Amino acid sequence: MAIYRKWFFVLYLASIGMACEPAQGESDMTNFFDGLGATDLGTSKLILPGPIGERGQWIKMIDISRKDDLATSLNVSFRTEYDSNVSPPASGNPVVGYLLWGVGGSRSEVEFDIPPNKTPADLAPSGRGNNAPMANVGGGLQVNISASHVSVYVRHDGNLASIVHTEKSWAAVPPGPPVQVIGDPNAARVLTFVSPGTGPMSPLQRTIHVVGGTTFPPGVTNLLNPAEGVVITVPPFAKRVRFQRGEPDLESLRVVCMTSANPVLRSFSVPVGFEDWIALDPTTTRLTITNSSAAIIGSLQAVFDVTPI
Repeated sequence: MAIYRKWFFVLYLASIGMACEPAQGESDMTNFFDGLGATDLGTSKLILPGPIGERGQWIKMIDISRKDDLATSLNVSFRTEYDSNVSPPASGNPVVGYLLWGVGGSRSEVEFDIPPNKTPADLAPSGRGNNAPMANVGGGLQVNISASHVSVYVRHDGNLASIVHTEKSWAAVPPGPPVQVIGDPNAARVLTFVSPGTGPMSPLQRTIHVVGGTTFPPGVTNLLNPAEGVVITVPPFAKRVRFQRGEPDLESLRVVCMTSANPVLRSFSVPVGFEDWIALDPTTTRLTITNSSAAIIGSLQAVFDVTPI
């Protein structure tokens, strides 16, 4: 009996040890992001087109490899940005992205177009300082993956089909010189990021400080008076919005949803005490937020749910 009890005790300890070991392939978010700095997880580069009639060269943006047996949920973001700090300004397109990811010896890959950036003529008004956060960027793209390694490349195909039209010009009268009508051969500013993946229990959010932020330039009143309104740009991928106020039991809002062409889609009220999510139409690009209460609003944030579908 003593021998049986001894073996039973050994098997019991072994079972405890096995129960404490992580399952094969179990995600470990801490291990994946451990030791990675900002430059590992995100970068911005000026991408040049290839020679006339040819595709551009692939430029590496991100390359991360971690433990092969750990698949981590990741969110990979891409966007182009209008850059007026270079000459001529960076507005090039089309830009193509390439994403390679996998776990262990397996791998998947996908090639896709990155939406062109917006030019200054397409920007939302931002009369209260820097409260139009997407002023110089395009629509962008987000991809959710599960991987232990991920690589991101981009290329600029602005010179692939350099077709010109002699009758079209950016100048109205008289007609200017021939212009390229397919693609823009100027450089393209591309930004890519890797962040922890999200799900129904942890939505990816973007907060815009409409009132009470620290980005307002000198001389701009950092308050929203009764009947006063402000226009903000809706971030890419936004599906719904909620509003955080400093005094929600006293302050109410009136919100108008608009498209890029400025027609009004719909309007709604945010009554006193209401802090729940409000669905947005996919074509909404701007919100006009007006203080509909008698109180002066000193703190107001618009929180957008930008979780990829």
